[in-house]
Amino acid sequence: MIFDEEFYNGGAGYPKYSEFSHFKTRAEWLSKNFPDEKIIVIGCAYGYLLNYLPDAVGIDKSEYAYKQKVNDRVFLADASKYDYTDFTLIVSYNVLDCMTDEEVKNFISCSSKLKHYHVLCFYEDDNMAEEYKKYGYFIQDRQWWFDLFSVVEQDVYLVEFATGYVWFKAAGEKEFTNTSLKSPITEVKVSD
Repeated sequence: MIFDEEFYNGGAGYPKYSEFSHFKTRAEWLSKNFPDEKIIVIGCAYGYLLNYLPDAVGIDKSEYAYKQKVNDRVFLADASKYDYTDFTLIVSYNVLDCMTDEEVKNFISCSSKLKHYHVLCFYEDDNMAEEYKKYGYFIQDRQWWFDLFSVVEQDVYLVEFATGYVWFKAAGEKEFTNTSLKSPITEVKVSD
C-alpha cells in the first residue's frame, strides 16, 4: 500500500481528519488507562493524536504524511524496523492491517523489546472491512489478532471499535479475555 498524496487527499479522507473528535477521545482514554507510560504512536500520519498526548512521539513511514506533520514529535520511520526499547507503550490504529505478512512479523520481532504494553486497535465489522478494503487495508478478524499476539511476551490490549470490546492478554499468557474497559470510541463522526 502506498501512503502518498492521493491516499491522504482521496482515500483516507485526511483533509477532514483535523476535524475528527476521536483524536481527543482516544488520547483521553489512553491517558486515563495508561497514565505513566512512555508512548509511541505508530503510523501516526500527520500527528493529530499527538496534539492530545503531549509526552508521546509518533512515527510514520509516509514521506508525504511526514511533510504535512502538525507537530515536531512526528518522525519518519518504518514501524516494522523500529527500535522500541525506549518506550513502554505502543499505540497503533489500523497500522498492522496495512502491512505485508513479512512487515507484521518484523514488527512483532522489533516490538518484543518493548518494556510493558501494546495497545492495538482494529475494526471488527463486515461493512467497515469492505469499505477499508477499497483503500488497501487488509482488515482481519478478531481471531487473526489473537493468534498474532499470542506469542508476544508483553501485556497486550486489543481495542475493537465496532463492538466497543477491549481484549487483554497478560504477559506470558496465550489467551485473550474481554475486559471491563470500554473502547475509546465506537463511531467516528466528521463535523460539517
